[in-house]
Amino acid sequence: LTFNNYFIGQALQKKPISVYSPGTQKRNLIYVDDAIEAIYLLSNYQNKKNETFQVVSDDHFSVIQIAQTIAKIFDVSVSVDDWPNSASQDIGSVTYSNDKIKSIIDWEPIYNIEDGLKTTKQYYLKNLKEYL
Repeated sequence: LTFNNYFIGQALQKKPISVYSPGTQKRNLIYVDDAIEAIYLLSNYQNKKNETFQVVSDDHFSVIQIAQTIAKIFDVSVSVDDWPNSASQDIGSVTYSNDKIKSIIDWEPIYNIEDGLKTTKQYYLKNLKEYL
């Protein structure tokens, strides 16, 4: 999700995270290690039939909840702003289910949103000069 990377970038620069109002649109985040594990397990799945799987977490959060969680972990603030006239407006909630993948292979996401963001923060702080 592009906005999530943007939020983290703002937080790493100690800037307030800017969310366009109302921020109630739902999204689904997954930590990279969980996604890689699911893809690896699927690559070894024997009954491949050109199927499509949603590799997503169990939880859906509003954009404002995501921003607030990032802000808490990175110790920054959140501002809720009106959409600029020149910007296209958000399409609303986008939610996916991982029921299919969980019924086919032995996989469950391990990281919750806070643990994934804390691990992300540690990584970026260690490698910050490469990104900013």
